[in-house]
Amino acid sequence: MAPLTVLTWNLQGRAPDHVGLARVLARYQPDLAFLQEADASALAADPFIADWLAHSYTDGAAGSWPGMAILSRLPLRHASTLRLGPGIWDRPRILVASVAHADRELLAVCVHAKAPMPVPFLHAGPRNRQLAELTIWLAQQREAGQRMVVAGDFNAVSWRLDGLLDAAEAVGSADATWRPIGVPWLPAMLRLDRVFVSPSIGVNSLSVDCGASRSDHCPVIARLELG
Repeated sequence: MAPLTVLTWNLQGRAPDHVGLARVLARYQPDLAFLQEADASALAADPFIADWLAHSYTDGAAGSWPGMAILSRLPLRHASTLRLGPGIWDRPRILVASVAHADRELLAVCVHAKAPMPVPFLHAGPRNRQLAELTIWLAQQREAGQRMVVAGDFNAVSWRLDGLLDAAEAVGSADATWRPIGVPWLPAMLRLDRVFVSPSIGVNSLSVDCGASRSDHCPVIARLELG
């Protein structure tokens, strides 16, 4: 079995040093970090996260401003921004990277679905259509034999991806990950950020660290085992 630690975090467009990204990376030592609302230029300028920039993929036009990123301490065989069918996506919202790990390939998928704003129960349609199309695409990857880790800000309090395990539910630790303002003392209220894995990937633990975050989202850390 090969251990793998992944982290997903929406930085709320704030500078890495302001939200405490370097401290969180140093504390949890993720092999893969899936970032949403992350500024690629600010990441590149931060000397304290250099270990995670050697293998990385960023797109300033993906997700909500100022972009998305996959940071990796593992070699990326290839990485790209996924562009699915027109008419559903207001902008690209999925990054995909093929990761070399333990002599096998792992598909890393970073997601930032459209927020259902301004009234969630009235404006959920675009997000739901995006996540439904993502589910279809992921099913095609599963049928092709891909092992996957899919993580990010789904902007949904309840959503499942067919054929994948919700890491939090797998260990009985479905803590909230979002609060209205980004202050460390305010507890999270909704679980919008998730980590999904292929059934062949074991989940050892999942934690949410709201005390470390100055974003409205809290970092989610999953410790996995790849067979």
